[in-house]
Amino acid sequence: MNSEKLTGTAIRFVLNDAAFAFRDIQDRIIDGGLTRIYSWVIASFIKDGKLPSPVNDLPWPVSFTRPLSITVDQTRVSSAEIQLLQNSLLTYADFWNARGKDWREELRQHAKEEQFLDELSKETGVSVNRLRALPAGSASIQEPAPEPETEQTARAA
Repeated sequence: MNSEKLTGTAIRFVLNDAAFAFRDIQDRIIDGGLTRIYSWVIASFIKDGKLPSPVNDLPWPVSFTRPLSITVDQTRVSSAEIQLLQNSLLTYADFWNARGKDWREELRQHAKEEQFLDELSKETGVSVNRLRALPAGSASIQEPAPEPETEQTARAA
């Protein structure tokens, strides 16, 4: 196959197909390996007396987070996620779990940073909006302008 002749739609299809394959492999690793290893380690610790035996369910729940899916349109995906968060259609838990982070810790850190910005603004007299890297309520990430068509891309089409 000549990859130079692939259009944006074809590239998206190939990446979507690859992402599906990666998710399948991740599911097999998590369900077939990591979960079993975790259960074995916990059982070993209980057997060796390093952990108390649970009364009902395991008191040490575990979950595994997959990395973000591959995409050719990271800007579009990021803008969509921002809009979903702003409209409460995506939870903080889902957003941060996709990045391998605990949403509670991330929100706690964000609150600390906001508190620091408020204190620094009072201390220096510089407005909070000028201290922020991106002011609150600023437009979401913009799509990059399309690259001008070159002779080579015109021939490939």
